[in-house]
Amino acid sequence: MRHRFVPLALTLSAGLFGCKSEPAPPPAEPKPAAAAPVDLPIPPRITGTVEPDVLDEVTLPADAVEVIDDAVYVRVPVPADPARLIVGPVTSARLFVPGERRAVAVPASEGRVPDRPWLYVRFTSAAPAPDPFVVEWHQPALLEGEPGRRQAMRITGAPKARPFEGLNRRFFRAAGRWFREHAPVNANSFWAYAASRLGWLAARGHEAEAPAPTVRVDPAMLMAVPPPRVPLEFDLQFERGQPRAPAMDEETQPPDGLPVPTVSAHPWDELIAATGRVPQIEPLSAYAPADVLYLHFTRPAVAGAVFAAAADWVAPIAQALTLRPGDADWFGRAARQLALDGADLSKAGVAAVAVLVADPAVPDAAEVTLLLQVADAPAVEAAIAAGQARAQAWRADAKTTTYPLGDLEVQRFATVDRAVSQHRATLVSPTRTVIVLSNSRRGIERVQAARADGQTLALADDFRGFRAHWPAGEAGEDGFAFFGRAALTALISPQARARQSRFLNRRADVRALQNAALLYGWLEGRRPASAADLVAKGLIDVAGILPIPGKRMAFDPTQGAHAEDVGGPVAWTPASELPVDGLTELERGVYGRFAESWRAEFEDVIEPIGVRLTWRPDGGRLVARMMPLDRKSTWHIVARLLGDATLGPPTEGDGLRLQVAMAGDSDLRGALDTILRDQTGQRDVNLGFIGGTAELVLGDHDSLWDAVVSIGELPGVEGRRVYRDPDLRRSVIRRLPLTLTVAVRDPLALNGALLALHTYVSSELEGLAEWSAAGEHRGAEITRVRETITENPEAGIMVEFAQVGDTFIASLNHQALLHRIDEVLDGHPPAAGGAAAKKGAQDGAQARFTLRPASAKKGLGRALLGLFETFTVPTEQAARLASEVLYRGLGPAPVDAIARRDRALAWLGVRPVIPQGGTFSLLPDGQMGHSLYGTPDAPSWPDVPIQGAPMTRLIEALGSLSLSLHFEGPEAARAMELGLTWQTR
Repeated sequence: MRHRFVPLALTLSAGLFGCKSEPAPPPAEPKPAAAAPVDLPIPPRITGTVEPDVLDEVTLPADAVEVIDDAVYVRVPVPADPARLIVGPVTSARLFVPGERRAVAVPASEGRVPDRPWLYVRFTSAAPAPDPFVVEWHQPALLEGEPGRRQAMRITGAPKARPFEGLNRRFFRAAGRWFREHAPVNANSFWAYAASRLGWLAARGHEAEAPAPTVRVDPAMLMAVPPPRVPLEFDLQFERGQPRAPAMDEETQPPDGLPVPTVSAHPWDELIAATGRVPQIEPLSAYAPADVLYLHFTRPAVAGAVFAAAADWVAPIAQALTLRPGDADWFGRAARQLALDGADLSKAGVAAVAVLVADPAVPDAAEVTLLLQVADAPAVEAAIAAGQARAQAWRADAKTTTYPLGDLEVQRFATVDRAVSQHRATLVSPTRTVIVLSNSRRGIERVQAARADGQTLALADDFRGFRAHWPAGEAGEDGFAFFGRAALTALISPQARARQSRFLNRRADVRALQNAALLYGWLEGRRPASAADLVAKGLIDVAGILPIPGKRMAFDPTQGAHAEDVGGPVAWTPASELPVDGLTELERGVYGRFAESWRAEFEDVIEPIGVRLTWRPDGGRLVARMMPLDRKSTWHIVARLLGDATLGPPTEGDGLRLQVAMAGDSDLRGALDTILRDQTGQRDVNLGFIGGTAELVLGDHDSLWDAVVSIGELPGVEGRRVYRDPDLRRSVIRRLPLTLTVAVRDPLALNGALLALHTYVSSELEGLAEWSAAGEHRGAEITRVRETITENPEAGIMVEFAQVGDTFIASLNHQALLHRIDEVLDGHPPAAGGAAAKKGAQDGAQARFTLRPASAKKGLGRALLGLFETFTVPTEQAARLASEVLYRGLGPAPVDAIARRDRALAWLGVRPVIPQGGTFSLLPDGQMGHSLYGTPDAPSWPDVPIQGAPMTRLIEALGSLSLSLHFEGPEAARAMELGLTWQTR
């Protein structure tokens, strides 16, 4: 008999979606109901601390020493008996030299052959090295779940060791290698600079012997939208660690003749007329330029609540998903810079507020402007004064000045470093008063020019088109965001791309100076008095301090570096202030590459986008609408895939739910038909019996936690446990409450499909799967298809299914199947879809994903937190290294929380924190430890959920989260909407 091996998933797919085929011979009677398999117990995840192995102390003699440049370098060789030494990859080891005198020790990384170098030590000052001194070696575990190792090494005879010329170069070479290999790519860019610069110091004077630098920044990355943070920042700093020729002014040419990508124009007047509505425009749009990202809030209190929620909930998730080494605190920095926060807006007499963002691709370089529609002038003035007083208490050096701008008098309340930078102008008309607050003079100029030139958003045809569909002032709108054709055109223009490229390059220059200062502190144990100290030690070139003629960089040992043209990490100057009169030859070539890639990847994807917000104390809804889709848009493929059927209202119940409306003419049906035909060999396989909706539900059950542990993604004391026992893995799968429910429009077609499936299993899959009766529940007969190729046939994965009236139900789990049968019989079948469903639906969705965790302590909520731990581990590693850079480079952290925050932002641009909370601190043994996750050689794995952690609080507060998608309108005027709805407990 011919056998074809088909994975069980395909077999079950054939059963669930069915087939129409030629009449098949009557199948044999189903086998008697088999007993449900007994699930094996699931080993728990072990939490706690993996204590390190402490090896016996060894005494090692120093064999070489060099005194040079006010430092002492010591070499320690591998002993005759290397077995006494700690084992592990030396590039991941951490070496510490306790004592009052600053010393840095690094592994030699030259193997374990006797008499070869084992480690190098550098002591500050030319005084003889101590005799003896101790090097504490900390070796992280090679694999998670294994213990780390620690060993004290007593070094003797350093003062009497033989002099060795060039030992300093060998130290720098080993240190450069250690810095480069030790840090992950998501670590702070200091590590790249240190690795590169120390490597250059090792070759200084012997450049012919040194290999050529291997890192070269692709200029195209600097113009990308958005630019890739990793590895761009690493590569830029590695480049700047190498010697640089003094910069020279380059000839520029106007961007004429460049292949600028086009943004599709649409017949908006016709589209507006088709709505039968007159656009309703909010007053503040008449003050907003059309070429910026625009956010409008009808209630100022909502603006404050939205930004607070973004800082509390969105920022930690974004940090984890992007593996950033800390929190950039963009919202907090913007509020401090403008000297006005959400609480001020809530209390002020402001009728409405708009936020304008220019150059949004790089948040550090964004120009941010607020438009405040005044309802009560004294209250607004009082709120602004209160914000300035708060800023003055934080930064006593903030000063108020004025300057003229056309017919306006602009007040500027700012510090020299622009940590506070509030430009303020008042626009008065017969009907309203609007106050403009910006972090840049350019923001005030932009508003003034747009009004003078008639280029405001209120006059933009695409904005008016959106306001015909979503009228301003309509009930339910608390906020509205818009990014239109003018903003997109400005974003991808040659001037904007050149401006971003220049900003990123100059930002890298400033960070290089700061990284050189941090490296000085790491090596010397104290801060440099000036940039001259850095040059004297070879940690930066003079060309690195003045990389652009006429653009001076200042350095302060406490505040860090600051450039005249782009500012510094305390507050970067908005990129819009960088003049771009023309492009260099290199920039013109790079822009040509950018334009080509944009046309290939995005030109048929991005259209004007509007986002509407409804905000409530216990939840809200965001709807993002893109319209109209260009005729060449790739989104039409998705629209045809879904067809025109819609879903009914969201179904209730905890867990994960994916609902898809299965339109009769959708490409999705056709694609699934083709897959099933190809995989099963059945000529007439189709999905003709499906009535309109397919719903896949993963119930909220403790088995989800077992599944997370079993797939090997969750670290623990015993490592990332991957269940090797096949029967144990099957047991995990069988317990998952995964259920598929399909509305049936043609019972005869379903019966034919099941008949064909039974024949297929009995013939094609003989010996691989069996078909049997599994009893009945409330009158519904249950059929089981079970895998039989296992050593223990009773332990095979199985799917059980039943037909309940006009509903077909299938599940991996017996109890989940019974529960769904009860729901259908009790009046909760899947919606039929189509026009009837559309009337009952709130969002007209064609596909919907819903998340409802019952609790953070079990089931789905705990499983989600467990999956989040997989992102926390690399984030914690990067944040720990950033904390160590601050301590080694600058000394102990300030006691005051605000001073700690300001120091971290000024030197690294982020606060070294992790989404799961906890704190970093320097331990007595010299390691940087975390209160929850321990140290690299003694990692701790906390149980999940972590009480009080931001993500735990999020899951505990989240009642439900739903994401929906639908298309509407004919292809010539089609729109796409994505909806995000959330409910808090």
